Amino acid sequence: MSIVPLNVEEFSKWYVNFHNILFPNDKLNDSTLRDLIEEFRLVSSMYGVEFFGIYFENRIVGLFSMLKRSSNIVDCKVDVAGEPPGEVLGDSIVNYLEQNCSSPQVIIPSNLTAVISKLEALGYRLYNRFARLTLNLEEFNFNNFREYVKKFSIEGLTFKSLFNVLDRISDIVKLVNETSKDEPTTGGMDYMMSVEELKYLIDQGRLVEEACYVAFKDEKVIAVTLVARASIKEAYFIYTGVLRPYRGLDLAKAVKALALTKLKELGYVKASANNNLENKPILAINRRLGFKIVREYLDYRRAQGLS
Repeated sequence: MSIVPLNVEEFSKWYVNFHNILFPNDKLNDSTLRDLIEEFRLVSSMYGVEFFGIYFENRIVGLFSMLKRSSNIVDCKVDVAGEPPGEVLGDSIVNYLEQNCSSPQVIIPSNLTAVISKLEALGYRLYNRFARLTLNLEEFNFNNFREYVKKFSIEGLTFKSLFNVLDRISDIVKLVNETSKDEPTTGGMDYMMSVEELKYLIDQGRLVEEACYVAFKDEKVIAVTLVARASIKEAYFIYTGVLRPYRGLDLAKAVKALALTKLKELGYVKASANNNLENKPILAINRRLGFKIVREYLDYRRAQGLS
């Protein structure tokens, strides 16, 4: 048994393979591979994410990626995939974490039960549960949500696509960072979006600019939803945030409905999003829009005081 570094192309190919084993009802196809390679290259170059494979009996039985950062809460974030239940995988990953991380965070599919048992035996505790949601855009009808947008327009709010407000990038980033403080999804990595990061995503064509919507009140940015291209036909909501004074008014529902409508117009057939299951308001909004849970991930952390 050994752990070896993998390049982005190798990791992406194995990732598709293990994903389809773990989630047979939500399979990735060959057309997704090119976009995964592009996505993993992006996180490697921007954030320094590293990719590894676990070899056992002359074959790869699992994968993990690692992001290391200096933090008092979490110093490395690891995402795991592999063959269920993952007995060999569990030993290898946990040993690697114990040697290389003082405060690790492990994001793991809920059906890798052997890895989970190994983590729990060593004192790791469940911190969060995440769901991946998808929506078939053929089933989405904007007419069901038109009233929300009309109501806000009457109240003086305006909705503009990111494509038309590129001069307000700094204000959009400020809103993302301000609203993310209230989200239970930050993962303890002390992460803040930068203006340079958002500009990079735009310049690299990672965002579907026409489908990223920004809401304004008296020219102040009060809500945003950012949508990335996951593949030729699938888009992914990377963030939706609303300033605190404007929450509970269905504003998030309005900007996401506008985004979904534009995606449908652009020829996308599927939309997806991640949702912390403790974030019940946004989960309710996503379900109202038609999103359905297709898989679940668990977030494990080492209990305080363990080493």
